[in-house]
Amino acid sequence: MMGKYFDNNQFEVIYAGTTLSSEYMDELLKYLWGIDFTVNVISKSGTTMETTITYDLIKDLMKKKYSKEEMCERIIVTTDEINGSLRKEVNEEGYESFVIPNDIGGRYSIVTAAHLLPLACNINIKEFVRGLNSGRKYLDDAYNYSVVRKCLFDMGKVVENYVVYEEKMSYFTEWLKQLFGESEGKNGVGILPTSTVHTRDLHSLGQFIQEGNKIQFETFFKVGESNYLEYKNTNLHSINNVVLDSVLKAHYLGSVPCNVIELEKVDEFNIGEVMYFFMIRPNKKKQQKEEDMSQSAATDADITTMVMLSVQADLNSVGFSSAQGIAFDINNPTSNATGLYYYSEDFDFIIHTIKAAKNDISVDSDGVMQQNGDYYFVQN
Repeated sequence: MMGKYFDNNQFEVIYAGTTLSSEYMDELLKYLWGIDFTVNVISKSGTTMETTITYDLIKDLMKKKYSKEEMCERIIVTTDEINGSLRKEVNEEGYESFVIPNDIGGRYSIVTAAHLLPLACNINIKEFVRGLNSGRKYLDDAYNYSVVRKCLFDMGKVVENYVVYEEKMSYFTEWLKQLFGESEGKNGVGILPTSTVHTRDLHSLGQFIQEGNKIQFETFFKVGESNYLEYKNTNLHSINNVVLDSVLKAHYLGSVPCNVIELEKVDEFNIGEVMYFFMIRPNKKKQQKEEDMSQSAATDADITTMVMLSVQADLNSVGFSSAQGIAFDINNPTSNATGLYYYSEDFDFIIHTIKAAKNDISVDSDGVMQQNGDYYFVQN
């Protein structure tokens, strides 16, 4: 996700325990038999089926390959601090162990040893953590993004497609799919997270997205800097971004709402920032928001823009006052018809669509949206 595509000097990390394929597991065990290796088993509960089966099979192989003392040096356990079968095994066998805190769910475990330990084999996790901390300053932007997603969901856009033009970021979108899938897929509602890697997937899914069923919106990730490689007197990365811009415009004109998030480059710091951006859960107390913002450095954003192309919003005008609203151009960029979406100071989503020109809508000092003519409203 953040390393090189091809690097013979890279420390080999095999992420097993994600499949029950007997073919994969048989080949993995045969491969491990021929090399020396260390196992880091990661499970908060210690009962995850795929992890348990994989760990048991690898441990059986290790018993044939290593002495008990060697196994103790080659097994690392990341699990709950107190409870679970793995913690019991650590206490009995004396394995090296790390803790997954009780108050952090699996989809947020990127900030724990569950991810930081294997990542540390090949990336600079100090820069990654610095990026995570820096991402705190994007609270307002994250809230704007949340508002837009909720508005689009209310318009029947039930699928969000994450689009990357850098192949290595496909692993990042897999993380996004877990983050949003587990967070929102409840009680018969939620936005289905999907992902495409362009330009590859343009040749398979591009037409459906542009001309097919209008059930989705997209969030594009645009990378500002990359390796310079000249092709016919032009930087190949520039060509890649020109294609991105062209596809973005085509999908927008095809009535597919599109968000754009720009990263300065794909490295530990910037990936850390954008991951924190997506994990932000705005606190309902404005005081906490202000404290969080005051602790973050007032530096230029490396996620340089968040452009809501299909919902023309002025992000700088968005505040947290209960007497404010935001006008969006929702269906037709050439139409005067707009929707007004409203949210309150306590961060609860109070979002409503009003089919009216924005000049016909007012919000009084108590945060109640007023109507003119035949337009409707819902008050706080």
